[in-house]
Amino acid sequence: VYVQFAFAGWHVVGKVALNEGVSPVTFALYREVATTITMACLSLATDGPRRPHGSKQWLLFCLAGFFSFGNVLGFILGLDLTSAFNSAVFQPAIPVISVAVAWIVG
Repeated sequence: VYVQFAFAGWHVVGKVALNEGVSPVTFALYREVATTITMACLSLATDGPRRPHGSKQWLLFCLAGFFSFGNVLGFILGLDLTSAFNSAVFQPAIPVISVAVAWIVG
């Protein structure tokens, strides 16, 4: 239940912040930093300290962070152009649209 409220509240909090004049890039950066810290703490609590080994794993780790930031930035830029309600309605449709496009492409 908490996760559902967090996901639902994210659209409203994001829209309020954007309406107050926060830059979408800055807001995305703050969100990613907070998420990184939270996930690192959860990872340390469950698995202990771990690091990727080898240059290829570091590259994949950095690319994953870059594309995660790009995903959040794209959502926030879209949220800046529409309402919190519209973004909350269409966000769950993204995996459905992705599967439909993958099915069509083959």
